[in-house]
Amino acid sequence: MKIVCISQVYWPDTASVAQHLVDLLQALSDHGHDVTVITSRHNYEHPEIMYPAMEHHNGVRIHRLSNTGFGKKTKLGRLADFLSFNVLISCKLLLLKRSECDAMIGLTSPPLLSYLGIRAAKMKNIRMEGFYYGRTGKADKDEIPEHLLQ
Repeated sequence: MKIVCISQVYWPDTASVAQHLVDLLQALSDHGHDVTVITSRHNYEHPEIMYPAMEHHNGVRIHRLSNTGFGKKTKLGRLADFLSFNVLISCKLLLLKRSECDAMIGLTSPPLLSYLGIRAAKMKNIRMEGFYYGRTGKADKDEIPEHLLQ
C-alpha cells in the first residue's frame, strides 16, 4: 500500500510528535508499505536549522516543504509560518496523483492540517486515517490498526 503522511515535523526533529510518527511510519515501512511523509524543512524549536528538501530514512521517503521559518519569537512570524506551511502543503496535496497514494495519514499539528488532508483525500478518493500511536507511545505491530498492516 502507498501511504502518504502529512505532518509539520518529522525526523530528525526532536518534537514529540515527530518521534512518535517515526515509530509509526517505520513500522508501516517494515510491513512492506511504500511510505512517504510531507513535512517542513525547518526544525520546530530552532527554525534556523533546515533539513534537506528530500531524503530517505529507514524506509521512509521524506519530502520537505520550504515554508517560512520565522519561529515563535513574534505573532506575525508565527502567522507567516502557519500560513506558508498550510498553503504549500495544500498545493502539494492538490498535485498529488491518485496513483501515488492509497491511504493518507493526517495529524492535527498545526491546526487545519488534517482538514486539508481530508479535503484532498475526498477529492482524490483516497482513504484518510488519523495519527495512531499506542499506549506505550510507540507504534509497534500490536498497536497499529490491522487494516493499515494489510
